[in-house]
Amino acid sequence: MLTFTLAILPGVGSRTVEIAAGATVQDLIVQENLHGLSLIINGETVDLRQAAEATLDDSVVEVFAVQPVKGA
Repeated sequence: MLTFTLAILPGVGSRTVEIAAGATVQDLIVQENLHGLSLIINGETVDLRQAAEATLDDSVVEVFAVQPVKGA
């Protein structure tokens, strides 16, 4: 299992999340219902077009899920 901090912004703060080792970013989106949000993992913006192929590993410390900015 991987354990890391997830913060959904705007929201009420952060919480600890667990997901199976080898899970993809898409698995995280489904598990935590993050559809339509932009993801930032360890300070790096995630290209969601690659979510099904991008795997999570034990280097993941924090994930921010944020509302995308329109027109930016």
